[in-house]
Amino acid sequence: MSWTNRFRLFFGLLFVGLVLFGLLVALNFSLSNISSRSAQLRADTITIGTDYSGIITKQYVIQGAHVSAGQPLFVIKSSLLNNGIASGTINKADLAYSVDNQNQITLKATNAGTVSNISYIEGAFVPANNEIATVTRDNSFYVVAKFELSPPDYARIHNGDLLSVTLPNNQRVQASVFDVSVESVGTDAQTVIKARVKNLPKSSFTIGTPVSCELHLSGKTLYDSTKQTLEKLIKPRG
Repeated sequence: MSWTNRFRLFFGLLFVGLVLFGLLVALNFSLSNISSRSAQLRADTITIGTDYSGIITKQYVIQGAHVSAGQPLFVIKSSLLNNGIASGTINKADLAYSVDNQNQITLKATNAGTVSNISYIEGAFVPANNEIATVTRDNSFYVVAKFELSPPDYARIHNGDLLSVTLPNNQRVQASVFDVSVESVGTDAQTVIKARVKNLPKSSFTIGTPVSCELHLSGKTLYDSTKQTLEKLIKPRG
């Protein structure tokens, strides 16, 4: 065999090897990235209410309004509270909310956020321990996504891993995993992942908005090892 043919054979084998390696890396990458079966936006909410029944005498906010921490939301006149204070069975200092000189309760926002729901309006009677309104905290949106994973894949999920979230407008944002659990669906099991959304654009996205998620499973896979090797090769030396 001439040297020319040897070189041709060598480079031919090298080319085939590189193609096979590329296909293997691509397959490994696709197996490490799993799409959610379902996913939607959630957020941390604060329930506004009181232990004492009464009438809402003043309403300072409407649904959709943005409020600051400490901002007054509702004033409630409660005969039960008034009688308790008058008889000495209730101490104002022990209450978790402000009470004025007329023994009226002022409910305030504990955190900045948006009033996402109002169940009772000014003039309405509110039973004790009922939800008057709900405030969605600022920058508290997270994703609840469900995946079908095998036990080995489940073991590769860790807090801090990133989800790629596609919003209804096709914009992509990242979310950081903070909770992983399993729920039964008939005879099957689904992995439920909660991930805090980073830099959610200010728009009309609300709690319950459907999204799609893609999870990259962590671990020393061929794709990860190859990526790390290439990053080390091209990373500038200090």
